[in-house]
Parts: sequence; structure tokens; C-alpha cells
Amino acid sequence: MNTHESYVSLETSKLLKQAGFDWSVEQWYEVLENGQEMYAEGMTYNMNCGLYGESVYSMPTLSIAQRWLREVKNCYVGVEEFVHNLDKNNIYYTYNWVVYLDGDRHSGSDYDNTHYYEVALETSIKKALELILEKGE
Repeated sequence: MNTHESYVSLETSKLLKQAGFDWSVEQWYEVLENGQEMYAEGMTYNMNCGLYGESVYSMPTLSIAQRWLREVKNCYVGVEEFVHNLDKNNIYYTYNWVVYLDGDRHSGSDYDNTHYYEVALETSIKKALELILEKGE
């Protein structure tokens, strides 16, 4: 796996498949009969097309999932950054997830003091997918 990119979790991969994600990617998850989860990589395939079974899920990068939501589902997902200045030597950042769907804005933080952009972006993608599936889009 390319360690310079952040990939969606298995849970988010499952939501992407339910929402119709059909872009070809090089990585995918597979859930084995014994429940063990693994990932694999290789040629570029659309692993969600049904040919590979119900236990295989495409594993896009966070940026590819974000782009797919924007281009296919007309849904913007992103991250809001908050700077906390306690004093000149003690500055830290926290991030909240944000989703814009059908003219509505949804935002929040599922984690206390989320210090990682990627965690907030993964959460925004997951929240967007949950909203899309809830609406049946």
C-alpha cells in the first residue's frame, strides 16, 4: 500500500459500495469467511461491480472518495480547522467534519479535540454517505 496516501476504512468502503461507488482503484478490502479483514493491491479494477463477490470492497484514497462524492453525488465534504492560541508557545489545531448536501450544511466532531485532518476527512465522507443512503440517493 502506498503509505503517502490515506485510504478510507473498511466501514467507509462498505458505505461507498452501498452508495454506488464504481470507480476503478488499485486497492481493495476483502472480508474472509472467518471474518478476517485484509487488503490487497494490484491492477486497477472496479471492485464494487459485483464480479468479485459481496465480501470485496474498493478502497479508494480519501481524496478519491471526496472527489467521487462531489462529482457524482453533488455533495461537498471537507474539514474545518480551528486554531487554539493558549499563548505564543502553545498553539494547537483541531478539525471538525463538514458536509454540504442538497443545500444543507452538516458539521461536527465525533472526537474530542481531533488533531488529525485525515480523521476529520474520513468522518465527513462517512457522514455524507450515511446522509445519502438515508435519503435513498
